[in-house]
Amino acid sequence: MLLRRFTQHIKEQNWFAVTIDFLVVVSGIFIALQVTEWSESQKNLVEYRQNLVDLKSNLESDLAALEEKIEFNSIILKNGKQVVDTLFSPNEQTKEQKLTFVESNVSLAYESYYIPEKSVFNQLSLTGGFNRLFDSQFKNEIFEYYTSNERDENNMEKSVQLYQHMYITKDILRELFTTQEGAELRGKSKSLIDSLPSLNIKELQRNKNYITAVTIKISLTETQTKNYQRMKLKAKNLVSLIEIELKR
Repeated sequence: MLLRRFTQHIKEQNWFAVTIDFLVVVSGIFIALQVTEWSESQKNLVEYRQNLVDLKSNLESDLAALEEKIEFNSIILKNGKQVVDTLFSPNEQTKEQKLTFVESNVSLAYESYYIPEKSVFNQLSLTGGFNRLFDSQFKNEIFEYYTSNERDENNMEKSVQLYQHMYITKDILRELFTTQEGAELRGKSKSLIDSLPSLNIKELQRNKNYITAVTIKISLTETQTKNYQRMKLKAKNLVSLIEIELKR
């Protein structure tokens, strides 16, 4: 209809009408483009905000996991200090004190291993969502958090796990589990317990492998805890940034 009228006006050389028809067409196209652009912008905004909510959920999971790891490591360090204090105490240890000493040593055989929740980060990275939806500064903050976690895992967590499995656990427990106190702690039979020697702490003082394992375990746990506290602060800062962004 519009095209027929436009053609008729040209034939009639009604240039005023031709101009009006042209403006109507251009205005229609412009409005259509604006509506499309607005619709796409609204779609991106909804997607962006949902990604922020999901990312915040991942970070809150990280915070809970980090808090748990920090608490666990604080117990390890407390038990490690107790082991060292008992090991070099000039006093003779009672049966109950020896059982506590063995129990504290057993806790040193456990390890922490932290991996962040990366489902939303991985999805955004794979789909190009970061480049499409996030400004560069915010994107850099997020990437810095996850790359720091990856670096810590490769440089710290895997090293701790390897050292724990190859040296610490066996060097700490080898001597202790062949004693009366170690057997009793594991719930062994009375006949087996009676057949084993009582724990001799003075002998442990001369056991270089054992002393080295305990010392390294304490040192690694202290360093690991500092890393967890650093990552906890980064996660908290990111959550705060996301909350500010969601209020805008």
